[in-house]
Amino acid sequence: MGLFSKSKIEKLMKYFKERKISLTENNNKYEFELNFPNKKFNLYPYFTLDSDYLSIVINIKRVNDKEINQILPMVNGFNAKSKYFTMKIFNNVVYLEYNTFLDDSFKVFLDEVFNSLNSLEEDIDNI
Repeated sequence: MGLFSKSKIEKLMKYFKERKISLTENNNKYEFELNFPNKKFNLYPYFTLDSDYLSIVINIKRVNDKEINQILPMVNGFNAKSKYFTMKIFNNVVYLEYNTFLDDSFKVFLDEVFNSLNSLEEDIDNI
């Protein structure tokens, strides 16, 4: 797997550091914590980097087979509202995913991507 050039990695790390977000790197996965103060929960996304391709994944919860049919309308509702993230269910795990190509002007764009999750806080909590 090819990684960002060294300068892009450093810029991305600086972006998180400026926002006081601690990153943990494990096998080319960078994990961090997002806090949702209104509904009082935290999520633990991770992202991977491959060339100029950024993939962000946020596991929401594990569900059993019976629950899948119950939450599908909520998943579809979330996807209709979300500009960036797509909610998916795979192997009984509900998760959010966002994939994009990044250029050097990613800071403002990533702020918007992460801020968009705050507007969907209630939808995430209802899952």
